[in-house]
Amino acid sequence: MFGLLTHAELERRLQEHGEKLELEWTEWYDKFRRLYARIAKRQQQIEDAEAAGVSADSPPGLVRDRVSARTPNQAGYADRLAAARRRFGG
Repeated sequence: MFGLLTHAELERRLQEHGEKLELEWTEWYDKFRRLYARIAKRQQQIEDAEAAGVSADSPPGLVRDRVSARTPNQAGYADRLAAARRRFGG
């Protein structure tokens, strides 16, 4: 259970644990960075909507006079889907 470790074995284990820890922290940093970017993007959308005179609580598709990332075909599908959801209580 408590066997003796050579200096080389101890260094190898510490190196492995250090690499695992570095990988874990890198993953968490990436998650945090993506989350922060999403929050910043949403905040910018709210500020843009308020500047355009639309309530911040309004759905994003409500602003029709600004350039949309959707194609006209996608916007049509989204409008029909929203109408169906309202009709069926979804």
